[in-house]
Amino acid sequence: MFMEKIVFEVISKFDWRISLTEARYNHVCKRHPEVFGEVDKMKETLSSPQVVRKSMYDEKVLLFYHFFKNTTVTEKYLMVAARILNVEGFVVTSYFTDKIKMGVEIWGEK
Repeated sequence: MFMEKIVFEVISKFDWRISLTEARYNHVCKRHPEVFGEVDKMKETLSSPQVVRKSMYDEKVLLFYHFFKNTTVTEKYLMVAARILNVEGFVVTSYFTDKIKMGVEIWGEK
């Protein structure tokens, strides 16, 4: 049986195990080259988000946001989208953004 190589596995804010495979990481970096090498920021965003929203397009996908002062593209939010199935999930995409996108907020730092 073929096992995909895992770049990381992290326990999210909600105690879900979320992983990023090498194939998905390569796909994300091809579409969003600014996140290449930002694995630690991705892990921090999943484990210590400032805002979590439900995707407007897929109810099983949550959007985790964390603001970073120093990134490859000045100060921005890092958004990490993860598809959650039961209590496990996997990273779908990630990119830096100026603002938090629309969607129902399910958790936010107070």
